[in-house]
Amino acid sequence: MKKGKRLECLDEKGRMTFVAAVLVSTLWLFLSVQGCTPVMDSNADHYPNVLIIYTDDLGYGDVGCYNPESKIATPHIDRLASNGMLFTDAHSPASICTPSRYSLMTGRYPWRRIDRIVFPFGPSLIGEDELTVPKVLKEKGYHTALIGKWHLGWDWNWRGGVRPPEDQITSGGHSLVTADLLDFGQPVTGGAMGAGFDYYFGQDVPNFPPYAWMENGKFLSKKLVQLKAEEIESIAFRGSIHGDGPGEPGWRFDEVMPTLLGRAVSYLREMKYVKEPFFLLFATTSPHTPVVPVSEFHGKSEAGFYGDYIQQLDKEVGEIMRVLEETDQLRKTLIILTSDNGPEAIVKDVVANYGHRSMGPFRGVKWDVYEGGHRVPFIVHWPGVVKPNTKSDALISQLDIMATLASFVGVQLPADVAGDSYDFLPLLRQESTAAPRENLLQSTGSGMDRVFALRHKNWVYINANSGRLPWGAKLWFNEYERNRGVVPHDEPDELFDLSKDPEQRYNLVREERKLADEMRILLNTLLGS
Repeated sequence: MKKGKRLECLDEKGRMTFVAAVLVSTLWLFLSVQGCTPVMDSNADHYPNVLIIYTDDLGYGDVGCYNPESKIATPHIDRLASNGMLFTDAHSPASICTPSRYSLMTGRYPWRRIDRIVFPFGPSLIGEDELTVPKVLKEKGYHTALIGKWHLGWDWNWRGGVRPPEDQITSGGHSLVTADLLDFGQPVTGGAMGAGFDYYFGQDVPNFPPYAWMENGKFLSKKLVQLKAEEIESIAFRGSIHGDGPGEPGWRFDEVMPTLLGRAVSYLREMKYVKEPFFLLFATTSPHTPVVPVSEFHGKSEAGFYGDYIQQLDKEVGEIMRVLEETDQLRKTLIILTSDNGPEAIVKDVVANYGHRSMGPFRGVKWDVYEGGHRVPFIVHWPGVVKPNTKSDALISQLDIMATLASFVGVQLPADVAGDSYDFLPLLRQESTAAPRENLLQSTGSGMDRVFALRHKNWVYINANSGRLPWGAKLWFNEYERNRGVVPHDEPDELFDLSKDPEQRYNLVREERKLADEMRILLNTLLGS
């Protein structure tokens, strides 16, 4: 990595190139926003803007306001929490990426549609006839934008108009696609645009090809070449790159987040001059692998490059807040900051080498149905509605964002839509302290390996011998957790009382067999609903 790399471009030529791109994009965005003609609501200018900062693999213990013993400084996120509401029992819909993003968009449990991630060059997961959060808000006159990671598939333009057999596209989740198989000169359809976003800018998944910028379905580079994964990976500090594939010449992973931040800032500045409210999903690619903090942050944390990358993320959150305040939009913007799942298993090295627990006081990491895999930071900042420095221990899920946003803009959702989503607006308005739900399902794996967990009040039932899939680097945590007091067992299922055992050390299925059976029946009933 070149020395002196900060949040701006490396040199004068690169800086001018980036500025030119932003200016062109801003001009296009201004014209497109002015020209958009949604079905307008007479109250549209009274609705708040909505900004969701959707981080990638950020753990419960990675943020200072959730973890007093954190080795990572997050002053900007902490300030967001101190001026808003911090939820201590909030959950991603799944413990992996794509399923959580699907549920965030639709208010439906992911297992109703998908049980794994979308692999490189996968097709659109959300149909254009499926109701989503951006479509709900567009009904009320919102301009909708996604800047960052999508990872819910696109309808790619295959040469000859026919999608090749899957074994020619991926193997073991790694791309086999070469640049000559796709027509990158034609706009890609479906994806974020088909799901209801008026504007999209991003690189679909940080460690997947194509390694290239896309704006509204069009690739910005006029020529994509075949890039070798190992050559790109040599720039990264950690993580698996999912195969060779098409990309922009000279692609750098460490420039992804600074570029996304630049586009988000440009969008927010432009929206100052637009009468209609906006919905922006700013989906960061950090701290997901590859872990690539820019040089400004090297050595700044006490948790290695992983911690440095989160401190960069924190500063980027601070920049978003600064721009909202500078443009007088902060006071009329509802902000939600959360994460798509718990920390990736690479944090085993962070635990071992730095003593920093990304999962906080909980057991489990990404892919696990133990709490650490899906209990995530969830902060709501809404001036004039949410009182500063408040906390809620109510059980909520990102599934509930759909019903909550629909509620405050007055959209009545159809009975067969977002049925897994519950309105937590009364919590935000301090009209109630009660959780909107008593039950919450989690799942991991697929096929015969699929594992479900049911949360009912303070109890968690897992319909397998373990809430962890038996593979990968995650197995390091088995020994680590035993050293922390997790008691091994040979029971076919698990039952935990979170009110007494938040780290899920003691399986109570023998002592509470009747309760376990009742929860198993409830789980199967909910799965069949």
